[in-house]
Amino acid sequence: MHPIALLFNIPFLAVGIICAASTLIPMLFAALAFPGSSVIEAGPVFFGIYQLSLLAVIAGVCLRAVYGGLRYPPATLGFVLPYLGMFVWCVVITIVGPRIFQNAFYSVNAYSSFPTPVAPGTYNIVQLFAFVLQMVVLLLLYSQFSKLNAAKVDLWMKIGIVVTAALTLSQLATPGLYHFLSTNVFHNKTRGFFGVQEAADFSRLSGPFSEPSALASWFTAALGYLVGTWNPKLSHKLLALLCILILVISTSSTSFVGLAIVAAMFMAMQGRSVTSMLGVGIAMIALGVLGFFVFDYVYQGAANEILNRVLFEKTDSDSFAIRMGLNIMAFKVFFESWGLGVGAGTHRPSSEICMILSNVGVIGLFFYLVIVLKRLVFPWLKLLMERRAGKGEDLDTRVAMGLLTMAMIGTVIAMALGGDMSASSIHRTMLYAFAAYILAPHAFGASKRSSARLGQIDRERAHVDSGMTALAASQRS
Repeated sequence: MHPIALLFNIPFLAVGIICAASTLIPMLFAALAFPGSSVIEAGPVFFGIYQLSLLAVIAGVCLRAVYGGLRYPPATLGFVLPYLGMFVWCVVITIVGPRIFQNAFYSVNAYSSFPTPVAPGTYNIVQLFAFVLQMVVLLLLYSQFSKLNAAKVDLWMKIGIVVTAALTLSQLATPGLYHFLSTNVFHNKTRGFFGVQEAADFSRLSGPFSEPSALASWFTAALGYLVGTWNPKLSHKLLALLCILILVISTSSTSFVGLAIVAAMFMAMQGRSVTSMLGVGIAMIALGVLGFFVFDYVYQGAANEILNRVLFEKTDSDSFAIRMGLNIMAFKVFFESWGLGVGAGTHRPSSEICMILSNVGVIGLFFYLVIVLKRLVFPWLKLLMERRAGKGEDLDTRVAMGLLTMAMIGTVIAMALGGDMSASSIHRTMLYAFAAYILAPHAFGASKRSSARLGQIDRERAHVDSGMTALAASQRS
């Protein structure tokens, strides 16, 4: 398996392992280096180090791929231009935004110390460095996807789901603490391990597997991949049920929104007509209600606790008020900067759309939507139409469908609700959907190349047959 293929497992296998370590390493740093200080002061520094460590892993894989030999295929201007435009605009607005729109920039600082960089420009450098590396990853993936084996990709994706599920469920190892995943589970376990409040707080802010919303984002995308590559095998169904179980016990609002998105996409992929789509939807609702009652019976009152947490406790919490305040602040920053933004990394609200507007403005949003539509939505719709027409049911097409579905769901959740993917920066969400962006040109190119090759073989066979016929005729004569 080519080393660049590891990047296709970032949402599952690689990120599962790296994030498990990253949840521990920042806690250790915060506990040893800042035992008596505020985590809000230490957090941005180590968060930047944490980001750079992930980027270093990606850079190492890329360098290994380059060292092993690499040939770039021709890239069309339409493929490169949106990424180039996004990159140039991020550089420009990050350099000039905080200086031109100082009132908007410092109004963020005055509102709260949580979403701001360590100092003007410090965190922005990390943002730009990350974006440059992503452009490299983009070209590498674009050049290497045709070499990947669909069966191996599918196998590693499923192994990654199992690994991350095991890492997630291991968080519940403390008996009698809580019945369900919650922020307090990770918070209290960390505080009990280190005995330092700051370490527990920082672990929540830095570890992608430390908050229920982060878990919901990852496993909703995993479920989306399984839906996109759906087959009747028992192992496939068990993996889907495992993802649903983790989403339910996370008690995250993100998980239930994600389940609704997955259900809608499943109906679109399985239903051949409006009537069949309605039938699939009714069957899914019936199974969901039945499963919820069974879950409530097994865990004795679990349904009431889940609904209470999802519907009432979250909206009454300080965290909900802070996040809504940050989203409102994002629109204020957007208008105060004349719709241009104040630079990447300067403001981190809860919603991805709000963050794009306040950071890179309407121009950045335009480039971002172009990338999402051209490399994600349109290819998924084309594959969907082919699938509903009974075409392209080979393994390569199913894996392509699964990866596109995974990235599409993950991007929609990140842009709509935020959670872990937008708690740090714009480039986290872009990394999340990179597999789909790069996959799109090859989702149909592979079949076209295969058809062309088969046509060439048929022509060669016909030529050989005609030659043999002519030879036999000449021999008879």
